Amino acid sequence: MTNLITGVKKKLVVMLAPLATSVAFIGLYSGPHAGHADEPPPAGEETSEPARVLVLIGGGYHDFTRNTAALLEGIDGLDGDRFEFLVSGMGGTDVEPERFRHTIDFTRADLFEPYDVIVAHHQGTFDEFTDEVKSQLLSFIHRGGGYVAIHSAADSHHGWDAYDRMLGGRFESHPPFGEISVEVEVSEHAITRDLPLEWTLRDEFYHLTDVDEEKMLVLMRGRSPGDPDDAPRRPVTWERQFGAGRVFYTILGHGIETHSDPRFQQLIHHAIAWAAAAPEPDEEGSYELFDGHTLDGWSMTGPGEFTIENSGQDGVLLATGGMGMLWYNERRFRDFELTVDWKTEAPEDNSGVFVRFPEPPDSPWDAVHRGHEIQILDAAEGKQMTGAIYNHAPATKSASHPAGQWNTFIITVKGDSYTVVLNGETVCSWTGPADRHGREGYIGLQNHSAPVRFRNIRARPLGEE
Repeated sequence: MTNLITGVKKKLVVMLAPLATSVAFIGLYSGPHAGHADEPPPAGEETSEPARVLVLIGGGYHDFTRNTAALLEGIDGLDGDRFEFLVSGMGGTDVEPERFRHTIDFTRADLFEPYDVIVAHHQGTFDEFTDEVKSQLLSFIHRGGGYVAIHSAADSHHGWDAYDRMLGGRFESHPPFGEISVEVEVSEHAITRDLPLEWTLRDEFYHLTDVDEEKMLVLMRGRSPGDPDDAPRRPVTWERQFGAGRVFYTILGHGIETHSDPRFQQLIHHAIAWAAAAPEPDEEGSYELFDGHTLDGWSMTGPGEFTIENSGQDGVLLATGGMGMLWYNERRFRDFELTVDWKTEAPEDNSGVFVRFPEPPDSPWDAVHRGHEIQILDAAEGKQMTGAIYNHAPATKSASHPAGQWNTFIITVKGDSYTVVLNGETVCSWTGPADRHGREGYIGLQNHSAPVRFRNIRARPLGEE
């Protein structure tokens, strides 16, 4: 699988334990590169200036000074040019070594704006924040800032429900410190790539409440000390969208053993780079998925290919061979309106638009079985006709223009309801069973042997929290 993407410099803030007084910069990569989504450029290749990473540490019972220093120095050893960390200590927490120290003025109206990603690893310190500072933090992320939360960041407040929803869960308890077995559930991801599929470490396993897996992508699972071998594995690490921003959280990260572990350092390193590279919406809140001249942000799975015609403002994606799928790897969408122009050369030409397949696919069949396809096939009828929700809901009329002319889909997905408008006419409205598929997922384009062309691909989230 080859992913071609361009990293876009974004604001990144990292918080570790109670908020400390230093912050750092994290270097981001730019330019299209082959490899995993959000993958850094090859060694020796130029990158953009380092991203600014604010690390907030302190409070509670954790040795944040020692742990944070071990973690950040380990990440610097992986790629010292990409990130420059600025660490700020809270609750009287000192910051060592001195090169990481940074002082934050919490009275500033644009408190988090100078940074690209916030890394949070602190305990109980949000209780000290004013309502305005809390609002600034959530607004920063919602507008596109990155948030990387470690371990105690889920226990950093009391009664701030909006923060719980943003993070994806709230601390409830933890068993005694002990050996934890973790498994990578999604290996084809920028955060978990190159990590062992299974590993063990000694740490403190947080149990969280209000974890809604439909609103996140669980990357790693594990069993806490004392869990029987047949107990379900709990979420250990996940990522999710919050508005235009990217949020990462892991329950791991209590003691010096974990912070010094190269596997954990690599996990956080990848998480920061991923959080910093979130795509930016336009003024209307829409995301341009295809820029007309590159495959940045897209990945191919399965046979066949997509090539670009008329590279530039009027660029077109040509799908040939198959059956394969080109999918947008930069973000998942929950409720959204998707606009796609498409054109066939004959009524028998077969293709489709996939929505809401929940995980990076190993093959195009993952999208078939775990998402929904809006069909393109003018020669068919019913549930396999253009505009139908393939094999689930028929198109009620034929509204395609003659082969060789451009058509426009406007596909609205909200809750369990799907509406397909083709060239201004509603051709399919369907409400599927609530347990049929997940509520959030990726978008893809099918290549199915016949030449089919696509352009003007845009997605606008609806009802963002």
